[in-house]
Amino acid sequence: MQLAMEQLKRQRLANAGVTYLMRRSEFDAIASASLMSVLASPPQLARVDEVDLYTLRSALDSSSTIASNAELIQAQLARFLPADSLVDLETGDVRSYAASVLLTACTQSSLSDEAKLRFVFDLLDVDRTGFVTRAGIASFLETTMNVHHVTLCGVSVGDVLDRVFAKTSNGVLTFGDFCSIFHEPASPAAVKVAPSASRPPSSRLDAILDWLAAHYTEVQFLTMYFLLNLIACTIKITTIPWDPIAGQLARLAKAMAQIVLVNAACVLLPMCRSLVTALRNVRWLWAIVPFDHTIAFHKLAAVVLLLASVVHSAAWVLIVVRAREASDLDWSVSILNKKKTRLLRYGTLLDIAAELPIWTGLAMLVCALIAVPCTHHRIRRANFNLFWLSHCLFVPFTVFLFMHGLDGWMAPPQTHFWMGGPLIVFLIERRYRVSAVFGGSTHILKAHIASDTVAIYMHKPRGFRDFQPGMYLFLKVPSLSRFEWHPFTISSCPEDNYLSVHVRRAGDWTGALHDRLADTSQPYPAIAIDGPVGTPSQDYDNYPAVVLIGAGIGVTPFASILKHLVHVWEEHRCPDCGVVQLPKRIALQKIYFFWVTREQENLGWFRDTMQQLSLMDTDNRLEIQTYLTPLSRESVVAPLRLIQTFMQLEDGHDVLTGIASKDKNVTHFGRPDWSAELARIGQAHRGSEVGVFLCGPQPLNRTVGAACHAFNQAQTDGTAFSYHSEKF
Repeated sequence: MQLAMEQLKRQRLANAGVTYLMRRSEFDAIASASLMSVLASPPQLARVDEVDLYTLRSALDSSSTIASNAELIQAQLARFLPADSLVDLETGDVRSYAASVLLTACTQSSLSDEAKLRFVFDLLDVDRTGFVTRAGIASFLETTMNVHHVTLCGVSVGDVLDRVFAKTSNGVLTFGDFCSIFHEPASPAAVKVAPSASRPPSSRLDAILDWLAAHYTEVQFLTMYFLLNLIACTIKITTIPWDPIAGQLARLAKAMAQIVLVNAACVLLPMCRSLVTALRNVRWLWAIVPFDHTIAFHKLAAVVLLLASVVHSAAWVLIVVRAREASDLDWSVSILNKKKTRLLRYGTLLDIAAELPIWTGLAMLVCALIAVPCTHHRIRRANFNLFWLSHCLFVPFTVFLFMHGLDGWMAPPQTHFWMGGPLIVFLIERRYRVSAVFGGSTHILKAHIASDTVAIYMHKPRGFRDFQPGMYLFLKVPSLSRFEWHPFTISSCPEDNYLSVHVRRAGDWTGALHDRLADTSQPYPAIAIDGPVGTPSQDYDNYPAVVLIGAGIGVTPFASILKHLVHVWEEHRCPDCGVVQLPKRIALQKIYFFWVTREQENLGWFRDTMQQLSLMDTDNRLEIQTYLTPLSRESVVAPLRLIQTFMQLEDGHDVLTGIASKDKNVTHFGRPDWSAELARIGQAHRGSEVGVFLCGPQPLNRTVGAACHAFNQAQTDGTAFSYHSEKF
């Protein structure tokens, strides 16, 4: 069998009119070509041996052999190709199908680099003449791109082929032409990073200490929070004497009541968005307050409040039971034996339930039991109405909380002490925001729908004239819901004379908004906006270098930042030479921008902004890298890389985005290796603190956060990543 395969291989190569073996000097000259990176087989995947590859090629020789060898083809593919590389046999273009499968198999093969180059050339030589013709390569490229919904930006396949074949003398590509044309310089991600100085392997204790150091602000803040709860309940316990009937239950009930009051204030304060936004601008507070986690703290306080409420209620139930079963002697000396609480022993259960502390306490418990579970992110995504309505229960909860202690059963009321200040701040801010909403009227100027995302351009009211890049706003569409406010990051910059947001279809409300704006027979709906509100992204200009990572619609805060930088750079650009000269007061000197998306169409959202920045970037301050995650199959990626590499060298543009590439602003396929990327960036900024800002889903947040933490743990030269994230 092996001998037959060798004979078949020689016959195929002879029919192609080529010589399989090449001179060593010729191979060495080709070894640096881009095809080597395109065709490199991932080390973790099983390799296809040479016999398997040529057996598969024979089976894919024509439509008739494909039909007759379908089972063999599937068996071969399933045996040595990864699951995401399997290709559907049903296709209208047999040649393109065969080339697609074989190109995928070639990347997993054990062939030498020399043989891989020849194999790919033979695939494109559809007429088996020893040359690649325009028709042969055009058929393969166009079919591959159509099947996988990929388009070129600014050029067509025909334009690319015109340039390729213009470099040949007789309108065909020889093997030498093929290798010399498709050559690319090493991309930034491909540059090997020298290992930095790292500490020796540490013990478990060292690992814990490293983690605490990496999360120092969060740990410090949580320590102060729990210490506040402990001090508050300890002080309350000391004011309640031991009781022969209630025992320690009276102290437990009052301690839990104190924790409820403390956490009711803690729940309210993070929702004072204007206050939080103002405090974010006080730099020294960053060492004390983890502003990136205000929502997480809001949730934590709500959970603690609920648990304390349950324990408080359970303690009072047991106190009532003990009071009704106690002896007359114990009752006579009990702190419960007074006018206001005597009914606990002698009243009916209905009488007890009708008392102010009891029914208000039960009402608050019901509100908390409904609201807290509805904060789960799955409920919020699946049914935002339920999430929003459950939060409205905080209004009656607060009213009942102020009423609950008015009878002073065991102590004077204290709600006003804990809740008075936060509630006043919240109400003033709410009043101000309501005035801003109705005083600064706005309306939709234009809406542009692309795939599952709509870009909404609005009139810019006076309250948004001085917002900072990266902030977000709340949007309400009364025709869809009179009370629902939804947060969206502002994608325009402060210098624009309009406001814009990008809304992805992700639920019932956003779906209804898409449908409403898509209906061109009606005028745009009336809207109201609230904000602006601060986010972690607005702190980008506090670092000499930043890494901005946007996933899908999460690119919007960084679009605002990049647009703002266009204006800043334009302001400091020399009118004579065009060089941007930033003053020393501007700390930000280097930007690494990563955009990970599933849809190529999304790359057009902010193409003009990125193109303008790229053209102005004469000092290499900006690096733009975009990633198309669905395109990981090598049969799709390899031909696109060939076109991308060639056109980048020809006119300096990335054909997938249209952005001036300059060897650094390129579109990649698949997902980034964050550890490698951060190591490369860290090496370029030794001894500095680099800000990393992410807006994306939770899995990506965990991955990038872990990569930053791992990098920081290994450093001894002062290099560190300061990580900030926004989850959606």
